[in-house]
Amino acid sequence: MSAKHLYAFLQPASVAVIGASSRADSLGSWAWRNLVSAGFEGQLLPVNLKHHTTLDGHRVYKRVADLPVVPDLALVCTPAATVSRVIGELGDRGTRAAVVLTDGLSPAQTVAMLKAARRHTLRIVGDHALGVQVPGLRLNAGVAPTMPAEGQLALVSQCGGVTASMLDWAQAHGIGFSAVVSLGRSADADAADWLDHLGGDHRTRAILLYLDAVHSPAKFMSAARAAARNKPVIVVKAGARAWAHNSDAPDTELPPFAVAPDAVFDAAVARAGLLRVGSLQDLFLAAQVLARFRDGGSGPLVILANGGTGALAADAALALGVPMATLLPDTCAALGRLLVVPASSVANPVRVPREAPAQVYAEAAQLLCQDPAHVLLVAHAPTVAVQAEQVAQALLPVATRLPHRVMAAWLGGGSHRAAARVFDEAGLPTYDTPEQAVQALALLRTHAQHQLELMQTPPARLASVPSDVDGLHTLAHAAMAGRPANLTGDAALQLLARAGVPVRGAQTGEAAHVPGTRWRITFGVDLTFGPVIGLGTSGLPATLSRHAVALPPLNVPLAHALMTRAGVSLGPDASATPGADAPAHGLADLLLSCSQLMVDLPMLAAGQITCVQDHWTVVDASLQLHPACPMGADRFVIQPYPQHLVETLLWQGQLLTVRPIRPEDEAQHLAFLGKLTPEDIRMRIFHVRRSIEHSEMARLTQIDYAREMAFIATRVNAETGREETLATVRATIDADNDVAEFGVIVRSDIKAGRLGRLLMTRLIAYLAARGTRQLTGTVLTANTRMLALARSLGFVESDNPDDPTDRAVRFVSLDL
Repeated sequence: MSAKHLYAFLQPASVAVIGASSRADSLGSWAWRNLVSAGFEGQLLPVNLKHHTTLDGHRVYKRVADLPVVPDLALVCTPAATVSRVIGELGDRGTRAAVVLTDGLSPAQTVAMLKAARRHTLRIVGDHALGVQVPGLRLNAGVAPTMPAEGQLALVSQCGGVTASMLDWAQAHGIGFSAVVSLGRSADADAADWLDHLGGDHRTRAILLYLDAVHSPAKFMSAARAAARNKPVIVVKAGARAWAHNSDAPDTELPPFAVAPDAVFDAAVARAGLLRVGSLQDLFLAAQVLARFRDGGSGPLVILANGGTGALAADAALALGVPMATLLPDTCAALGRLLVVPASSVANPVRVPREAPAQVYAEAAQLLCQDPAHVLLVAHAPTVAVQAEQVAQALLPVATRLPHRVMAAWLGGGSHRAAARVFDEAGLPTYDTPEQAVQALALLRTHAQHQLELMQTPPARLASVPSDVDGLHTLAHAAMAGRPANLTGDAALQLLARAGVPVRGAQTGEAAHVPGTRWRITFGVDLTFGPVIGLGTSGLPATLSRHAVALPPLNVPLAHALMTRAGVSLGPDASATPGADAPAHGLADLLLSCSQLMVDLPMLAAGQITCVQDHWTVVDASLQLHPACPMGADRFVIQPYPQHLVETLLWQGQLLTVRPIRPEDEAQHLAFLGKLTPEDIRMRIFHVRRSIEHSEMARLTQIDYAREMAFIATRVNAETGREETLATVRATIDADNDVAEFGVIVRSDIKAGRLGRLLMTRLIAYLAARGTRQLTGTVLTANTRMLALARSLGFVESDNPDDPTDRAVRFVSLDL
C-alpha cells in the first residue's frame, strides 16, 4: 500500500473499541482503560455484542452498524475468527483506520482481513499490535503500559516489547513523542508506509525506528530516502544474522560468494541517508545531537577541560575516529597568556587550571572558536574554585553565537545538573560525560556522511567505462551455454577486459607474477537488498583485514565512501594509503568499472577479482554466471539516474534539454521558482507562498525515480553561460502503480512557447511505458489555460471527488 489514510491514526476525533469490556485481564478491557485513563477528549464508542448498556458512562453499542457516527479510528479486540468481519463492517461504515490488537490470526484469517480492508482502503496497524499513541491528543490507542509525554520525536517499532521498554526509559529521562506506532505483524501498514507519512509530518522533528527485519527492501529504501531528506531518521536493527550465501549463485567448485547481511544493511542505511545506532540509549542520544547540532560537527574537535576530563575525551575521539584539531601557533600563544603557562605547553586538549574563574573558560572558548572549522567540547569536572553553573553561564554568549559548534559535558551531580540545565534551556547540546559527548559527535559525522551518499544519483551508464556490452553478452552466453558457469583465470580476465575493466595478464599467464599489495573486489546478491559490491584487503590476517560493501551503482563519491569504509585513507591530495602513494582515483576508477560490469552483465551471480595496488589492474578473477540474470540495473534496490530519458531538441531556435531532475538542481530550481508570479504560484499550489524551505526544495529535487518523476526543460542562458530551468512537470505515483497525480508549471515570462504541452506529452509517454493506469490532477477552476491543455490532451473533467460541492477546483483524469 502507501501512506494513504495513515493520518486517521494520528488525528481522530472519535475512536471505537470493538470488543470493549469491563472484564479484568481481557484485551478489550486493557484497550478501553488505556483510552479512558489517558484522557482522550474525542468521542469514545464502545462496541460489544454481549456487554451491558454502559461502560464508564459511555453507551455500549452492539454492532458497528449501530454507531451514531463513523469512527475515525477503531481498536479491534475481538477473537481472531471475527476480525475480517469486523474490518468489513468498519469499512462499510466509512472508517479508514483500525488497530488490530487481536493475536493468533491464521494465514487464511489474515488474508481475509486484508481483503476486507483493501476493499475500502481501510488501513490496519497490526495484527498483534501494541497500538498507536499520540500524546498531543492524549490518545493511547492500544495496550502499551506507559503513556509517553508530548514531544517532537516519532517512534515506529516492529516489536511491542521493545516499544514498551523504550517508552519506560524515555519517561524516566523526560523524553517526549509526537507519535508512537507499534506495528505488530505489519500485515498492512508497515515501517515504510509510516516513514512516508511521518517524513512529512510537521509535528515530528526526527523519526526513531526499531526494526527486526526489512520485508520489502525497495519500498523501504524508497520511503527511507524520502523521509531522510526532510528530517533525521535513526534506526536500531536487531538480529545480526548469520552469514548468508548468494541464493542465485550456481552450485560450482568455487566457494559460494558470502556476504554478511548485517554489513549489507549498514550499506543500505548509508545510501538511504539514515543513521544506525547500536542501542536504545544511543537512539535518543543521536536524536538529541541531530536536533541541536545537525548542521555542525564536520570540523576537527578541540577540547577545553579541567583535570583529566580532556584526556578522556581525546581517547574517545581516537577510538571513534573523530579527528582532533591542531592549534595554530598564534592561538597557543594567546592561550598561554590567558592561562599563564608557556605557549609550548598548550596543546589540544587545552587544560584549564583548577583555580581558573568562569570567565577564563569563556575567553579560552572564544580563542578556540576563532578557527571556523573547529568544534569545541567543554568538559568540566567538579572543583571548589568555581561552580559549573557559573561556567555554563559564562559560556552562553559564545555558545549561542555559534550554536552548531559548541557542546559541553558536565561531570558529577548537584551544580553540574544546574549547568546542564543552563545549556539545555538554551537549546545547546549537553552531556553527562566527555565520552558521551564525543560519541554524539561521531554519530553526527556519520549521519553527515550518509546524507552525502543520499544525495548521489549515479547514472546507469558511465561514459568513462568503455564497455562492449554486446560482445560481453556474447562471451557470457557462450560460456554458459544455457547453464550456470564458473569462469576463472584467463577466461574470467577476458570477460572483464571486454567489460572495460583494466586487466593484466589475460592470455599471457603473467598475472600470477605481478608484485604489489593486493585488494579484492567482490560481487554478490544479498537475500534482502539484492546486488552488492565489496572491497577489502587480500592475503592479510583476519585481524588486519577490513572489508566493506556498498549498493550499486557507484559514482566517484560513492566509490570514495566505500574505499574509506574499507580502510583506504583519502588524503587532501587524493592519494590512497597505505601503500606506495598510489592515486586514489586509480582504485576509484576500478570500482566504477566493476559497478558498470554489474549493470552490463545481468548474468553475473557472484565473483571476486584481485587487483594490485601499484597500477590498480586486475591480476586474478573468478566469476559465477547464471542464466537467471540476478544482476543488472533493474535488480538494484536503488535505481540509477535515468540517463536514457535525457533528450535535446530544438525549441524556438535554441537548444532545449528535457531531462529528469537531479539533486544538484536545487539552486537552479529555486531560481526558477523565483521567476514565477504570485498568481502562477497560486494556480499551481492553490495558495501564495512567500518563501520555500530547504527541506521542501530537497523534496522537489531529490526524488526517488521508482515512485516519482519530475522532468525539467532547461536551456543555457546566453548572458551567464549557465543552465536555467524554464518549466517542470511532476508526477507522484502510488505504490501499486495504478494512479499518478501530476503538476506542471512554466516560467511566467515564457508561457507562449507551448512548453507545458511538450512536458505533459513527455510525462504521459513515460507513465504509459511504465504501465501506470491513470494520470490525474486537481486544477483550479480559474486556471483556464491548464484546463484547456488537459482537455486537448484527452483528459476527462469532473467534480472534485473529495468534495463534489467544491466548485473552486476541477478534477481531470486520463486513462493511459
